[in-house]
Amino acid sequence: MDDVNSKIAQAEHILAYNFGDELLAAEAIQMAGPQAFLPVGSRFRTVNNNKRLAIFGDVALATALCKKWYKSQDNFGNIQPPLVWTRIRNDALGNDGLGRLGEQLGVGSVIVVAAGFMQRPTMNMLATTLEALVGAVYQDGGEDAVSRVVEHLGLDQHPDLMVTCKGPLPIFEQKQLRLTNMPTFRSLTWGPPG
Repeated sequence: MDDVNSKIAQAEHILAYNFGDELLAAEAIQMAGPQAFLPVGSRFRTVNNNKRLAIFGDVALATALCKKWYKSQDNFGNIQPPLVWTRIRNDALGNDGLGRLGEQLGVGSVIVVAAGFMQRPTMNMLATTLEALVGAVYQDGGEDAVSRVVEHLGLDQHPDLMVTCKGPLPIFEQKQLRLTNMPTFRSLTWGPPG
């Protein structure tokens, strides 16, 4: 009984989130088959695999990061164009990015796999499980809980979300940004400098 429960506890530690509904956490880590009969809490339960929660988690992650993108500005105080959102989504929420993050966090050790599965979890398995865990967080604790998990995991640290200047630059600072190596009218005239 302790194996699945210890995996749930480890997943909670990775996310810095404690599940109120352990069955959701069990579903998020279950990749043994379409359904598995697993010890959750103090009794055995039928647990679905994590694919549905992964879809939910994908949407919850995209929503949380998209809100941060929508509020963000570039270094000159301009709103971020849609192209930047696409870059953030692809970098942070694509299977490669989530798989690497899952590997760094040790998500592979919490996945419940079929008996006899001896391989290392693939990047896709890691990404799917991480998405499913976030989907379970959303189902269990809502949007605010997902935002806290996103911040804890560092998904909000994408370079395009890291603003170094809030608001437009004051006029006196904008003048300093002018090119100084541009020829002036005076430098293009013949004769002694005047």
